[in-house]
Amino acid sequence: MAAFSFRETFARIVRRLTAVLVFVAILVVVLWHYRTDLSKSSFPLADPARDATVTATWLGASTILFDDGQTQILVDSYLTRPGFSDLVFGTPIQSDAATVNGVLFEQGVTRLAAIVTTHTHFDHALDLGAIANRTEAIVLGSPSAARIARGAGVPETQISIVTDAAEREFGEFRVRLIPSEHSAFGWRGSVPLSGPIETPLRTPAPATAFRAGNSFSIVVSHPTGTAIVQSTTGRTNGALNDVDADVVFLGTAMLSGFGRPYAQRYWNELVTSTGATRVFPIHFDDYTKSPESPESFPKIIDNFARTERWLLEFQNFWDPGTRIEFPVYGQAIDLYGSPDDASRT
Repeated sequence: MAAFSFRETFARIVRRLTAVLVFVAILVVVLWHYRTDLSKSSFPLADPARDATVTATWLGASTILFDDGQTQILVDSYLTRPGFSDLVFGTPIQSDAATVNGVLFEQGVTRLAAIVTTHTHFDHALDLGAIANRTEAIVLGSPSAARIARGAGVPETQISIVTDAAEREFGEFRVRLIPSEHSAFGWRGSVPLSGPIETPLRTPAPATAFRAGNSFSIVVSHPTGTAIVQSTTGRTNGALNDVDADVVFLGTAMLSGFGRPYAQRYWNELVTSTGATRVFPIHFDDYTKSPESPESFPKIIDNFARTERWLLEFQNFWDPGTRIEFPVYGQAIDLYGSPDDASRT
């Protein structure tokens, strides 16, 4: 009788646990699909470039191609999109040759002088070596960026290492790397996968092998104007106080989780203090999905609707003359106006 009672109790516990697990699984699936609808954003889409002196093309996450018709500069290098399950289960990932070749061809990347790396998490540097090998562009970044390049067999003559503030010229572009912090959205306020990549990184390798390394704000200047690329929502600690900019590519990933006061300081450091009159959100898209039809992260990870509301409030209060525009994947944006645009400064 006691054995029968034990089996009955055990079976009842198993049924209840199963019901709880099924409920949790259903809840996770529902929440995972609960995302901000980017098609209903209050931000207008940026108009395509027509007769522009300098263009910028958003290629997903924080990867941006600058082009003045003579020289091209690529900030970050994430074109291949590993699947969500690859990241969760630690499946080794690597650059996809067909994807990289296709994007480079479609975007007419034939004059690439430099690949500038903001930091070396996989969603910023997975395709660094592949693009460098296909274009002979200079890899400009931290020692960790250099080790990704070396792991891919990029020649040392193409590698330029930066550990502190630095400036380089490519054609008429002047590129400044300014140290900044990576956003600390990890466990107990830590930076996820912090620290350097210690040895040449050969792929396939798990996404966790791509450590953050040094983080930089990137200032891309041209005789026609200046743009800032801020890929992470970390603090700049006043390092941009002396920078006057026309355009800011504003990383927004995980900003909603830091609270409104933090977000306001972030806006003031990047937009108000630099005098930028155009802001393009970047790194708002789920980097496991195609950027051609971008989706936001699930709201349980990053609530872009909240971020959007805050940015509009900051714009209206602090910088009413500034426009916030959504970049369109693969579509060149006219950054500073055509040669005949009388309004260009």
